[in-house]
Amino acid sequence: MDAAKLYGVARLVLANEARGRRRWQELTLRVAAEPDQTVQVDHADGVVSQRDVAVAFERLSAGDQEILRLVAWERLAPTEAAAVLGQSRATFAMRLMRARRRLRRQLGVSGDAAGRMSSAAPSMSNWGG
Repeated sequence: MDAAKLYGVARLVLANEARGRRRWQELTLRVAAEPDQTVQVDHADGVVSQRDVAVAFERLSAGDQEILRLVAWERLAPTEAAAVLGQSRATFAMRLMRARRRLRRQLGVSGDAAGRMSSAAPSMSNWGG
C-alpha cells in the first residue's frame, strides 16, 4: 500500500473517531439537561403487599398451596408440575386455575384486577408477573 492510501485511511479513521466523540458529548449534554425524574418508592407498600399475599396464601388448602408453590416458587412448567403430582396436564391446569381464583378471592382481587397486582406479589405463572 502506498503512503497516499495509508494517509487516506488514517484520515477516515480519525474523522470517524472525532465524529463518535462529538456524538457522545452531545448525548451527554442532552441527558444532563433532562430534569431529574427520580421516583421515590415507599418500600412499606411492598412489605404490606407481601404480607397480604402470605396471609392469603396460608388460608388456602394444602393442595392449592402445593400447586401454587410448584408454579410460582419452584418455577415448574405446568407439564412438569403435572408430572410431579402424577396428574394429566389438563387436570393440573384446571386445579391451577381454581387455586389462582381462590387466592385472588382471599386477596380480595377481582379477576380483571389480577393482572394489575403489585409486583411485590410472587408470580403465579411461569410467564412473569
